[in-house]
Amino acid sequence: MSSETMVYLARHGATDHNLAVPIRLQGNAIDGDLAAIGIEQARGLSERLASLPIRAVYSSVMRRACQTAAIVAEPHQLTAQPVEGLHEIAVGQWEGLSWAEIQSRHPEAFAAFFANPAESPYLGGECYEDVLRRARPVLHQIIERHVGQAVVIVTHNVVNRVLLANCLGLPLVRAKFLHQSNCCFNELRCAPGITDVRSINQDAHVWPWIRPAAGFRSPL
Repeated sequence: MSSETMVYLARHGATDHNLAVPIRLQGNAIDGDLAAIGIEQARGLSERLASLPIRAVYSSVMRRACQTAAIVAEPHQLTAQPVEGLHEIAVGQWEGLSWAEIQSRHPEAFAAFFANPAESPYLGGECYEDVLRRARPVLHQIIERHVGQAVVIVTHNVVNRVLLANCLGLPLVRAKFLHQSNCCFNELRCAPGITDVRSINQDAHVWPWIRPAAGFRSPL
């Protein structure tokens, strides 16, 4: 049996907050359902991964990730398993706000966070280092549990970014430049002591459900 584990690290489908124009922050205090577009995106992701020999599907405990994972698991006749530690970053006092509102109300905290989100947290919330400390051990546990197998893990925008930056050996401040579309996936080939990032932000399967009107997305 191969000693490698293939991990398909995915982001959940879109919610109303993701689709808002301007976008509104959605950390781990808002735990709503997928929007109708998000369900279609999850079906697109499910179809894209249906032919792969997936042996397990995991997700964060948040509803948008659990709903996405359940749809992805269906073709493989699996039950998605929620696990602690993979929930989205806590955005504190900025939950539900737009970036323009945040910049107006909290200019100093906004500037510090944009300069270095690895160490400067969302006001009253977490920084990227906090997320990495809790999410990385979970990823490693799943990899060790499924040696020689392929698994899907459905998490969140910032969780994916920090895990990818860590796997790539990038300074964590650079994680903000690793774009993650709703229902994209990233391919990680993992062997003892080595993680080969084979692709990042594969999202062609959700192009029919990307709203051009939403425009530029903040990298944070």
